[in-house]
Amino acid sequence: MSAEPPDKNQNKSTIEKLPESTRKIIFKVTLIVLMVTIISLWLLSLKVSLKSNVEQTDSSNEDLQLIQQDLNQLIDSTRTGIQTIKDTVEQIELEADTAEPSTEISEAEIELLKEKLLEKKSN
Repeated sequence: MSAEPPDKNQNKSTIEKLPESTRKIIFKVTLIVLMVTIISLWLLSLKVSLKSNVEQTDSSNEDLQLIQQDLNQLIDSTRTGIQTIKDTVEQIELEADTAEPSTEISEAEIELLKEKLLEKKSN
């Protein structure tokens, strides 16, 4: 039994048996194919993402328009309410200015006041 050293080329893979320049070309081609695949998948997912984003933007724009309409209605109704309050206050002020204060005292009130004064004098 002679111990022969194992053949170095016997344990090598097919790629390892190729010359270095050929292995570099295979490496570069593999790298390019992977990059193109990854970038293509990324662009597809970006397209889908942007499409769904545009749909959301459209629905968001509709929501914003509804909110804006509601806000405009609220502002208009508030203006109307404030104007009504101003008109009511002006009307009350006019009525208060034109109305004469009641300075007349009835006979019953005069008698009641007299009785109170007499009670205080006697005490």
